[in-house]
Amino acid sequence: MKNKLIFTVEKYRMPLKGRRVVVGFSGGSDSAALLSILNELAPDWELALTAAHVHHGIRGAEADRDEAFVREFCEKRKIPLRVARFDVPQLCKETGESVEECGRRLRYAFFRSIDPDALIATAHNLDDCAETFLLNLARGTGLKGLCGIPPVRDGIVRPLIDCTKAEILRYCEENGIPFVTDSTNLGSEYSRSRIRNEALPALRAVNPAFLSCFARTLSILKNDEAALDAIARDIAETARRADGYSVAELLRAPEPLRERTLSVVLRALTGTQPETRHIRAVASLLEKGGSENMNGGETVVVDGGRLRRRTAPEPPEQKQTVYTALPETAELSGGEIRFSVLTREEYEKNSAKNKKIYKEVFYYYLDCDTMIYPITVRGRREGDGLRPPGRGVTKSFKQLCAEKKIPAPQRGALAVLADAKGVLWAEGLGVDERAAVTDKTRSILQIEVKRRKNDERMH
Repeated sequence: MKNKLIFTVEKYRMPLKGRRVVVGFSGGSDSAALLSILNELAPDWELALTAAHVHHGIRGAEADRDEAFVREFCEKRKIPLRVARFDVPQLCKETGESVEECGRRLRYAFFRSIDPDALIATAHNLDDCAETFLLNLARGTGLKGLCGIPPVRDGIVRPLIDCTKAEILRYCEENGIPFVTDSTNLGSEYSRSRIRNEALPALRAVNPAFLSCFARTLSILKNDEAALDAIARDIAETARRADGYSVAELLRAPEPLRERTLSVVLRALTGTQPETRHIRAVASLLEKGGSENMNGGETVVVDGGRLRRRTAPEPPEQKQTVYTALPETAELSGGEIRFSVLTREEYEKNSAKNKKIYKEVFYYYLDCDTMIYPITVRGRREGDGLRPPGRGVTKSFKQLCAEKKIPAPQRGALAVLADAKGVLWAEGLGVDERAAVTDKTRSILQIEVKRRKNDERMH
């Protein structure tokens, strides 16, 4: 299997050699095999490896066992290890994400935080590709979604992508590579595990060589996707004008390619990947004209023979005010902030009550004793960021605004509370970890944001 990994690296031109590499290491058979092989190849390939493990706060003692295992595994092999702990169930309640979505987002954010210039290597294999194919098929997808997991994308490489799970398990057994088993993989609680434990065995019963046949089909689909994507990009480039995109040129595209081309165009106009419903809505506008509101607050319009982005006036930026003592109120462009210092008892009473009316009035809490005066109420600045409590990474305001789906035109007017060390709190984005309320916090600042009705914000 080591030779197969080397062949896969060469086949997909994975830029591993001479690089710093962060290897996602759960402790399971796949990641144990990947880390072992890369560690063996490290001297010849001049690799600087760091293993990265995430404790998701889901499986209790079993997750603690996994963390202890990866620590021992890496210590014996003298592989540097970084570990992060998250309370994924609690974060899911706050963000509305599924456990799988939240866990994946946190993992990759942690991997990138270790070394922004390093490659990330994950242990996805051919079985994982088949699961993704079937999962996307069940949910409804186009050709791109049926192409499975990309071998190389956005600084992430997957050297085991052509290996089957059976090959990996056999390699671990033959080479004495220890690993742990995640009990959630044995049940069918999650959609992916249901496909793994029920759908794939049924397909192997129909054809024992299912994975080999699937690999051939996947190769064909990827080639078709690449060819069609190249054609769509050519059409989009032909249609591009100084004031937008030529509707006539877009309408000349064959209908099966039109929506694909519009996906390219809309991504260029708005900076975000459009949803299918938006693509189809814009496609219907090409002949009759009109506008469509896109994700992120952008609007595209078809008029005068052009498809273009409608530029909306941005709200006034929040002015900067410096305070040497805590004010009762601070003026906002379009509202005000009220500050109140609470005891622990008042905080527990107020926070429980305020959670129930969170969508009507917006409250935030931070540790008063962490503030260094003077403090400043201002708007966002280039380079602003904060470290969300419990997530283990610092994120830019741009990233956080995208996560919270705050429309781009509104982001410049969001209020920020800062001190000499940086951002303490940002409207709609939350409190920085250093100012977060803990069990030891006794003096608590309540921030109440009140916006006028005609000045809507996403909180």
